[in-house]
Amino acid sequence: MSYTINDEVYKRISKKVEDGIFKKGKKLKQRSFREESITDFPVSERTPENPRTREFFIFEFTEPEVFNYIKNHIEQFDREFFKDLLASDRYATIFRNNCFAIMPLEYIDEEMCSLAILNAIDYGADAWFYSTYERKPEALTADLWKLGARLYETDENKILDITPEEYKDVEYYKERCCTNYRYFGSEVVCRTDKIMDSIPQEILTPEFLVGLLVVSLENIAMFNEKALETKISYSDTSSGEIVTETIWQFVVKLNGNLIRNIKLNDERIEYFLNHYDKDSKEYNYAFKDKYKKYKKKKKNPKAYAEQMARTGDYYRNAAEEAMLRIHVNVLNGEEPTQVFDDMAKATRNVQQAFLPIKYRERVPAELCKQYDSEEYLELMYNLLGIEIIEERDDLFYRVNMPEEWTVTTKGYWNYVKDKDGGDVLTYFSRSLFYDRDAYVRSINIPDEKKDGIKRLIKQSEQKKENN
Repeated sequence: MSYTINDEVYKRISKKVEDGIFKKGKKLKQRSFREESITDFPVSERTPENPRTREFFIFEFTEPEVFNYIKNHIEQFDREFFKDLLASDRYATIFRNNCFAIMPLEYIDEEMCSLAILNAIDYGADAWFYSTYERKPEALTADLWKLGARLYETDENKILDITPEEYKDVEYYKERCCTNYRYFGSEVVCRTDKIMDSIPQEILTPEFLVGLLVVSLENIAMFNEKALETKISYSDTSSGEIVTETIWQFVVKLNGNLIRNIKLNDERIEYFLNHYDKDSKEYNYAFKDKYKKYKKKKKNPKAYAEQMARTGDYYRNAAEEAMLRIHVNVLNGEEPTQVFDDMAKATRNVQQAFLPIKYRERVPAELCKQYDSEEYLELMYNLLGIEIIEERDDLFYRVNMPEEWTVTTKGYWNYVKDKDGGDVLTYFSRSLFYDRDAYVRSINIPDEKKDGIKRLIKQSEQKKENN
């Protein structure tokens, strides 16, 4: 499957293929060569210089023995072989031992490089580019340098440092400031605003920055602080008035999901919350986690750092414990999957425990504008008499629960009951170190306590004002 990107430079290069100026190689169907004998292939498919087929060398190219054979017998492999290789094996351009590292110099030209970059738009698929620069830099045209700057550049400015000065025009810098693409064919953020720091200030005009947003609003991820705070003026379509605001305000108003790519501060938080409710998808999927981390870090940087360290320790300790338990279980003749099963836990009395921070149900309609799901869950914990001691990590509170409450565990599900056996909480907890999650699925508030929610809300609002 081939992938394209919505980019003018990319289109100029690919058009030469579409117009027949450049000829693509044949994309060969891969077969297994590990289990087949040479006698399984017709004589017509075998190369005269070696008892192996072209397909074998193409699809086994990255194997060290095959790579070294081709390198040491390069005269046996013609230009069409390398074009077929580019069309059939995407890994041929990725590693240090890539095809451009051994290809005869007369084969390395604009056509071959264009075929390579059209098939190597993945993040990190840049080895062929640097091999070409080291062996035959004149084969890299202006468009190849520009698209390379978009696809392969990193914070280290490796491509910027080697790009010939005559190619560093406005379009080149525009390419550097566009978000990158991965092999899924969708636009993703995989670079940072540090790249914009390396661009001459005379290039970063309001017109240049707006032009980046016209290409894609996602390009806001590449904007540094100075660019984000640049003011622009435009005519509001609804009122007809001329509006002047910062670029980050313009983008957040158009697409709140892009707040995930903008560094938070108090002003930006207030602006976002004035435009998006706490029950909106923009709040829940793009803003909430980032906002909560910002608050923790700002309120107590030391405590935030300690919590992050505890979370890291959890994953390391869980991995070590899991490996030990797997080893013991296997020695006892049990299935390794039993290591993650807690079904053997008996019902037990609990006072201090760990309960989830996340809540997977909707907040009541009358409260969803004011509280998000986690803030609402915290209110419900307080209403039930559960005292939150601290956030243990990114998933759990450490809490004191009322005496004689019990927790029963069945697989990944946990059931909290009060002293009379009434249902209180149902929550999910998966402690696999590579796939960890926890959330409350349901919470039951006794009728006699429901009136207390107004009091708690008032106390919560007072606490927010004091903070």
